[in-house]
Amino acid sequence: MKAKFLSVLLALTMVLSLLPTAVLASAGEGCTDENCTHVAAIGDMHYDSLQDAIDAAQNGATVKLLNNIDLGLTVSVGKKIILDMNGKKISNTTDLWDKPDAKANNWSLISVRKNGDLTIIGDGTLDAKENDCYAIDLQDETSKCTIENGTFIGNVHAVYVERGELIVNGGSYSIQQKYPDSNLADEFVLNCYDPSRREGTATITVSGGSFVSFNPADCKAEGAGTNFCAKGYTSIKDESANTYTVVSGKNSAVANAGANYNSLANAITSVKKDAKGTVTLLTDTTEDVVIPAGKDITLDLNGKTLTNADDHTIINNGTLTITGDGTVDNTSNGKAALYNNAGAKATLNSGTFDRSYEAGAAYNDNGGNSFYTLKNFGTMIINAGVTVQQDGTNHGGTLGRYSSLIANGWQDANKANAGKNGEPKVPEDGAILTINGGSFIGGLNTIKNDDCATLTINDGTFTNYTQAAFMNHHIATVNNGKFIADSLYAIYNCGCDATNDIGKLTIKDGTFTGELYVCGDYSTVTIEGGYFNGNVQKVDAGSLSITGGYFTVDPSAYVDDNHYVVESDETGYTYMVTNEKPDEVPVIVTDEVAVSIDESIKGTDANAIEAVIGRAAVENVSDALTDDAQDKLIADAGVKASELDESDTVTIVVNVAVKAVASDLSNTNNATLTFEADPTATVYVNGEKKGEAQGVSNDMLNGSITVTLPLPEGFTPKQITHKSDGYRTEYYLDHYERGAKQFDIKVVDGVNCAVFDITHFSTFVLSGTQTYVAPSRPSTSTGFTITVGKTENGTITVSPATASKGTNVTITAKPADGYELGSLTAIDANGSTLALTDLGNGKYSFTMPDGKVEVNGTFVKKSAQTFVDVPENAYYAPAVNWAVEKGVTEGTSATTFSPDAACTRAQIVTFLYRAAGSPAVKSTVNPFTDVTASDYYYNAVLWAVENGITTGTSETTFSPNESCTRAQCVTFLYRAVGSAATAKASFTDVSADAYYAPAVNWAVEKGVTEGTSATTFSPDAVCTRAQIVTFLYRAAQVK
Repeated sequence: MKAKFLSVLLALTMVLSLLPTAVLASAGEGCTDENCTHVAAIGDMHYDSLQDAIDAAQNGATVKLLNNIDLGLTVSVGKKIILDMNGKKISNTTDLWDKPDAKANNWSLISVRKNGDLTIIGDGTLDAKENDCYAIDLQDETSKCTIENGTFIGNVHAVYVERGELIVNGGSYSIQQKYPDSNLADEFVLNCYDPSRREGTATITVSGGSFVSFNPADCKAEGAGTNFCAKGYTSIKDESANTYTVVSGKNSAVANAGANYNSLANAITSVKKDAKGTVTLLTDTTEDVVIPAGKDITLDLNGKTLTNADDHTIINNGTLTITGDGTVDNTSNGKAALYNNAGAKATLNSGTFDRSYEAGAAYNDNGGNSFYTLKNFGTMIINAGVTVQQDGTNHGGTLGRYSSLIANGWQDANKANAGKNGEPKVPEDGAILTINGGSFIGGLNTIKNDDCATLTINDGTFTNYTQAAFMNHHIATVNNGKFIADSLYAIYNCGCDATNDIGKLTIKDGTFTGELYVCGDYSTVTIEGGYFNGNVQKVDAGSLSITGGYFTVDPSAYVDDNHYVVESDETGYTYMVTNEKPDEVPVIVTDEVAVSIDESIKGTDANAIEAVIGRAAVENVSDALTDDAQDKLIADAGVKASELDESDTVTIVVNVAVKAVASDLSNTNNATLTFEADPTATVYVNGEKKGEAQGVSNDMLNGSITVTLPLPEGFTPKQITHKSDGYRTEYYLDHYERGAKQFDIKVVDGVNCAVFDITHFSTFVLSGTQTYVAPSRPSTSTGFTITVGKTENGTITVSPATASKGTNVTITAKPADGYELGSLTAIDANGSTLALTDLGNGKYSFTMPDGKVEVNGTFVKKSAQTFVDVPENAYYAPAVNWAVEKGVTEGTSATTFSPDAACTRAQIVTFLYRAAGSPAVKSTVNPFTDVTASDYYYNAVLWAVENGITTGTSETTFSPNESCTRAQCVTFLYRAVGSAATAKASFTDVSADAYYAPAVNWAVEKGVTEGTSATTFSPDAVCTRAQIVTFLYRAAQVK
């Protein structure tokens, strides 16, 4: 035992001999002297100096003061320490500032440096020598100081945060040496270094404590209106002691710009001119906001509402970017939610812009409160995620009918330049507005492009209830978008002046519901594509030239030379304009409906039917009319085939007269409503009517016709009886029964309608009760129908064509030579996608649901390029072939694609850019130092920034060679082609507030990705080349 003890003692002695002599000299273990002169302790270990104790402490240890300390040098903290002041005092009688020299950065009694985390307890005192130093400072963004109690006396600042985080939960704070400016003498008791505060690396949060002559809830430390108080805390003043104490209460902070401010204006003022800054709304607020010229402000609405006081809600004279869900509202007459001045630039990435008190009732009645929601004289970009409206929820469009929703440009440029109408003078480039997406609702005109204005619409939904979804007076290009005129005009184009109001419009794509109207002698309208559901008309001397697109009304009068009107290959559109010359005289068949009520129906029944009958529809009659029937109708109209040539267009318009002929809606238990449908046909040649309307008999029809019959309010039929001469009576029920067919109840423009398919016309009796009895023996009915959509470059068939619930249905997809299956879906009556089982050899199967099914598929050209590392049966093989065919990628070599290689940020923006057709890049400014003009991805990066797809990894770097994560990939895709999803994806690793959450929701809803498992998306996993081309390929199918 003795030998063992001696060996242990010897070893301990050797270890101790290796310790620094300074440490040994300053520490004393178990000191019991009542007159102990040690100043600090860690447990039982005592130290001669506070710095020695801190240096010796382990992370998280508590250092306790034993005596008062007169410091000769700043104490530095670079680890996690709890300092128990134990009621003692730390002070200095000799100057510490810059001691021993300026390089030491010693400014205080205690300095919290890199990785320092100091918590002060024990109700002691830090008292700096007058006219010398601060009590505490923080000097690194990793440094943190939490003060629970105590007294802190400094000079100019009690606590100064150059970088780091200060949390004040209690204590008393004052200064001896004041700030030289008497107006700001006590305003810096707590203070951050301004540049660090602006970049978010210096913060102060106060939830307790008392402050002499300093109000932490409303000080000037970081500019007027600075508020250091934490959420749920405020300050109260003791007038007798001129002291402010922080207590629980409502915090008056409105916005944050590194520090909190008590007004949005104060927060904006804190951002230096010619610098960028982000201002975040913290609560709903009412004030008029001005962005000064020379400032670059990002306003994060943060889900809050900004409402004006008296003026325009926001006047932008500088550079403004608006992010974050929230609302910008204006409630005053003649004022906008956003007024973007000449020379200013505004980018709207999200948020709702409203005039909730808008009262415009008609074009000549402003209701006492009306104006544009957005008014632009500068440069404005509106991206997807933005909603612009008038009158709140718009009340179904009953208000917001006096002012346009968005006005781009000058109402009268000549008066503006003469200073006569209050508008700014017109700059050289005029006003420029780009709309990349969003929802736009209401206004006399939803979008008005006025004098000296240039407008580009790339996407968005524009809904108008009064005049025009889009009115153009100067220069505009529509590349896409959905224009809905629940009024009159989808497009109204007027060129009234050769200089300021030239009416130049180019339409390349989009969907237009309503009339396209062109007027003015200077108008120049070119239609290259798009879908037009409404009349097309030009008046005056301007020009309208059509070289492409789909139309419901014959556009022959405006078709350009060497272009032709032929029968449409798109459902719902009768005419198509193409540059391919037709081989024979085209015959176009269209159908329309005329509704009426028999005069024998009177009283409340008549009123109820009158309210809904306008929703009646009969579709696909044109498809069901046989070729022989068409020839007969043309001949009976007196048109001779021998007198026609391929330049002529023959149109047969089938008009179905739907008439309510009998009703008994008052009989609650057995209400009935009877309709008759009678089709007639009229023949036109080159728009000229030939002969009179002719009857269309049932033997002229061969195909399925869809009938929509509106239901008066309160009437829900259980059975529809279809009676006609020469045909057996057919029964339609609201559910499945043997021997009967089914009808659906669908909502059309807010009205319930019975929808069902027929093959011939007659009388339809809708009954509130069911009289049909299923036959006792099995019916020849085989259940629900399975329809196959139109396909090209291959065939898709199903077996059986009708099936009852639970039946296994087989789909066979046969591509034409040189093609392969691109996509295949089976959709049930509720719009849900059914699961398909791959049986191999082009066969797939699904289980029949309780209702009809529609099968659709596409075939894509096989790529001539073959890669040795892309097996034919790989899930990504079709995507790789598509990507090569479209020029998205050429592989990593002539024979390899490298599907498992990580995809870099440069590669993904290049893929996106090429998939978009490699459009011309408008910007000449490259913000990134790591992207040069010689890089293959140069134009792709500029294009991605231009279109809001990426902002880089910092203001000056793009990091092109960094691997791209799955979260980043779907976000890039979403910003490029996506739209808001209707449902939330259920992944456990995608939080609702993640920046990529909207993108993931969209990608899952559109079938772009299904995640890495049923419950995970793996957002941080690196995206491979195979995955990204698959994402791109799937997105292209649903675009």
